[in-house]
Amino acid sequence: MAVTVSSGMNKKGWAFNLSLSKVWGDGYYQGTEFEGYNWFFNVAKRINDNHQLSFTALGAPQWHNQRNSANGLTIAQWQKVKDYMGGESEYRYNPVYGFDKSGARKTSNRNVYNKPQFSLNHQWQITDKQSLSSALYCSIGRGYGFSGQGNKLNSAYSNSSWYGASYGALNTTFRHEDGTFAYDKIQEINEASEEGSYLIMSKSKNYHTWVGLISNYNNKINDQLEVSGGIDFRWYKGTHTNEIVDLYNGDYYMDQENRGKVKAYNNSKANDPNFKSEKLHVGDVVYRDYDGFTVNGGVFAQVEYSLDRLNAYVSGSVSNTTYWRRDRFYYDESHEKSETVDFWGYTVKGGLNYNFDDYNNAFFNVGYISRAPFFSGGAFLTSNVSNATNPDAVNEKCFSAEVGYGFHWSFFEAKVNAYYTKWMDQTMAKSNDYTTAE
Repeated sequence: MAVTVSSGMNKKGWAFNLSLSKVWGDGYYQGTEFEGYNWFFNVAKRINDNHQLSFTALGAPQWHNQRNSANGLTIAQWQKVKDYMGGESEYRYNPVYGFDKSGARKTSNRNVYNKPQFSLNHQWQITDKQSLSSALYCSIGRGYGFSGQGNKLNSAYSNSSWYGASYGALNTTFRHEDGTFAYDKIQEINEASEEGSYLIMSKSKNYHTWVGLISNYNNKINDQLEVSGGIDFRWYKGTHTNEIVDLYNGDYYMDQENRGKVKAYNNSKANDPNFKSEKLHVGDVVYRDYDGFTVNGGVFAQVEYSLDRLNAYVSGSVSNTTYWRRDRFYYDESHEKSETVDFWGYTVKGGLNYNFDDYNNAFFNVGYISRAPFFSGGAFLTSNVSNATNPDAVNEKCFSAEVGYGFHWSFFEAKVNAYYTKWMDQTMAKSNDYTTAE
């Protein structure tokens, strides 16, 4: 279902466009219901022959229940679930499809997200050969995915107990005879417990705000020479929290495993002997609660040259990337901010093409990239749970070269090329427990 309204450009230089749509369904696999919306809005104003402003906003809020890749089965296991499907294809089976004690539909794989984007664009035709294009933009993401939690210190259950399958085999710990996942059994276990819920559901929240400015200047100096360049600035904040959404009929939950990793020298709350076993309820945080920050700024330029049958270009950029994080789970207010780390990066690219005649051409391209390591597993060793930075982090680098030949004819076209790419200093981080780092 969709509707679009467009005005076209009126005599005063105004134009707008609005589009709305909705999609929903049950999904092909069991228990993969979904609902999504799409919207788009644009308003533009031609100020004069040299200037034009436009504002664009778009978004696609959605939710969907999943059968993710972790719930895949081996071929032999797929054949075993045929009896669950009542004559339908066994490949529609979903290992996490099920119901609770009241018959309400439940799932451990759910995704909800909305990431609207807004941009204000300015086009300036300075002269017939010079132009400046600028865009100020913002992206605001809000959403989460379900993340099952298990108190394995007090029970035989852990986070993996929520998995519908493990290593291609069906998880039978919570499985009814009809093949549905036994969410009701989890409720019964929690109801019988004298230590609160052993298994609960949290939502792994991923909130981000991204603001940026990009501006590009272009100057066609003459028929042979054209130059361009500009600036690119971005500021990003990502908030990552796990929040309890369902106690599954238990009275409370104790996040003992993760709270046991909180060290008193990082968070004074850990001095309280009751901290580890605090009774948590819906809305409380488990496992993690931190903000990650990235600031990136740079300049770029390119020169293009054409003469008869020869075309050549050279381009480059220089940028700086800065990272830091604030952790409210493993650190108290006086220790929550990590150190700030920054990396300079650059790119150099060049190439040329020569047309021997109307049918034959040869080309060559070469480039070198030095970019900042990623935030997670690069600048920070374990960004989910620790402010510990990687003391050995260096820029990732890539060299690439290409040479080729092309033939073009009215009824036939062919291209042959050879290329070489070498990655250097790729960041490889091994998962470990860095929550003990001071």
